[in-house]
Amino acid sequence: MSSNSNCRMLSAIFKFFIITLLLQGCGTKVDCNDSKTKNTALEIIHSHLISAVWYREMSAALSSPELKNIKTTFRNDELKQCQCSGTYSFTYNGKQREIDVAYELAYLQDKGETEVKVDVNSVKAGLMAIAMREPVETLDPELPTKHRNLTPLSTVRYTQYGFLPNDEDHLQAVFGLEEILLKTISYNGGVAVLNENMVQAAEVTGGFKVHRQNHVELANFLNWWNKRFKPVYLAHLTALNRVAPGKNLDDVDGLSQDEKVKYLDLATFSDGPYTELVSPFPGMDSLAAGPIDVTRAIEMVNKTLPISDSALPK
Repeated sequence: MSSNSNCRMLSAIFKFFIITLLLQGCGTKVDCNDSKTKNTALEIIHSHLISAVWYREMSAALSSPELKNIKTTFRNDELKQCQCSGTYSFTYNGKQREIDVAYELAYLQDKGETEVKVDVNSVKAGLMAIAMREPVETLDPELPTKHRNLTPLSTVRYTQYGFLPNDEDHLQAVFGLEEILLKTISYNGGVAVLNENMVQAAEVTGGFKVHRQNHVELANFLNWWNKRFKPVYLAHLTALNRVAPGKNLDDVDGLSQDEKVKYLDLATFSDGPYTELVSPFPGMDSLAAGPIDVTRAIEMVNKTLPISDSALPK
């Protein structure tokens, strides 16, 4: 999507509105360039932006906001009213940025206060357009998760995600992602559902060393997330919920032998997305585990399990 398209979309979304705050003890003079007035305008802008998740993410790389290049575009000394314009100036990703902003001042005679009105949406739309074009230029932090080792059943899952059992380099990131996402999972009719509105980009990409401003790295991660990881993850959660409700994936090797058989039968996912080989890790050309590797991993585990009554020939 082009930046012009982004701007048109944002203009359609954000209808013009103004947020108001009152300055007390400012006397009867109204001045666009007054330091208290500018600070109040900045407070209004910040109080509105801070509720947005996308702003909280980009604020890690945003600093030194101030109002500059102040102009009085209209003034009525008799009514003590001003219309002002300026630029919302800040540093983002190490570069100086500016967004045009308008605000108004009016002296309220009965209250002895100055009313400040700010066109917050011009700043909001400008910041969102920048955030869409330029994500924060930092690696997302790796969130602490417990150390894991492969077990027979988790080896099946790891292979279904696209990684061979001897690949220890990516193990912690992949299973750490499972742990991070548990808070987003609910069940509908026994089927696991992932609420993507609860997913934060910094959480899910942190362990994968993905630079989200790099469109290729981000596209590769999302391809793996949508086409390989998520279908397998939800299939295993659904299988476990049916066999042993209340258990989590770290508990599967502690199930009874019969429960393991039933769980593996449900989680085999024979028509799973194992030909999807795009790697989520920068620098890893492709996933190593395909359909044959998944079949081999399942067969290896099946050799350690008893044949269930349902699997016996009739």
